[in-house]
Amino acid sequence: MKSGRGDVEPSAWTAFGLWRRVFDASRPEVSSTLDELAASGIGTEWGTRMLSRESDAYEPQSYNNGAVWPFLTGFTTLALYAHHRPDAAWQYLRAAADLAFIETRGYTPEVFSGDRLRSLDQAVPHQLFSTSGFVSGLLRGLAGLREPSSADPGAPLTLSPQLPSRWSWLRLHRVHWRDAIYDISIVRDSGGFDVSVSNAGQTRPLLVTLGLEPGATVEKGTAAVRFAGRTGTEKTRVSVRPGITIDPVEEPLRTGEAPQRLRILRTSFEAGRYVARVQGLSGRTYKVRLRMPFDITGVEGGTAVDDHGGIVEIAMRFEGAAGEWVSKDLSIATSRRRHAF
Repeated sequence: MKSGRGDVEPSAWTAFGLWRRVFDASRPEVSSTLDELAASGIGTEWGTRMLSRESDAYEPQSYNNGAVWPFLTGFTTLALYAHHRPDAAWQYLRAAADLAFIETRGYTPEVFSGDRLRSLDQAVPHQLFSTSGFVSGLLRGLAGLREPSSADPGAPLTLSPQLPSRWSWLRLHRVHWRDAIYDISIVRDSGGFDVSVSNAGQTRPLLVTLGLEPGATVEKGTAAVRFAGRTGTEKTRVSVRPGITIDPVEEPLRTGEAPQRLRILRTSFEAGRYVARVQGLSGRTYKVRLRMPFDITGVEGGTAVDDHGGIVEIAMRFEGAAGEWVSKDLSIATSRRRHAF
């Protein structure tokens, strides 16, 4: 600022530096900022507001003071994936895909209202950098494509996929890196991953690091596999005991609606306890479905209403002042791993 002070307004722009990893990830400020990026102040079902609705300067139809920018949503998506928060990131990436079907089919408008799902009258109806928020979020975020930081020609291109819970495979065709041309296939089943890399160009190494959900464990070796990247095809199998996934039960997006979906800020599994930090609107009950490969010994923050074939449905009620977004933890204590899923 002109005064020499930093701008303290809560903004989605912090996501850019978090994505580029310019901050020490062990600092608590990084974790709390990632929470803010995923939470209801900045987040909506259709993307991130440039300025939080909790700011005194917030105006939902102002281009710079509260409207939702799809391209800025891309940076937020990348930041959350870069810091291993795929549940929060997936909410934004899926929203970016949905925007191409909300108004004119196949078009992603430049900017949306921060309060209602509708493009602003002054918005360009289809803008390239709005679409880029989805493309970069998919390839550099979910798929985790990242070029080497070293100029060493032997340094590998890296792929760090963090697949959504319902995805059983990811395939990337004709990924060009220098003079290599890769086809990459990752297929997931209940026992792990089959990874295949084909190179139609010159030999270049590729490092694939598989993102695992909370509670998942690799049975042998590690989740990181280095491929020589020689001409031809290389294959490997990574055996994994599955972890816990969470999926909110949601209705499709509808034009004109206000933000109301459950927001997932982060998830973790430590010492046999799964914790999901979530936000919901006061007065509402939300349901989530969890793939649960463990026996449950206790639930806090919700009520288990169904358990069928390892899929547990939990209802969560949020209480507070009318119209208020309320944060809480869904905490599930577990015991032994189930023999079959």
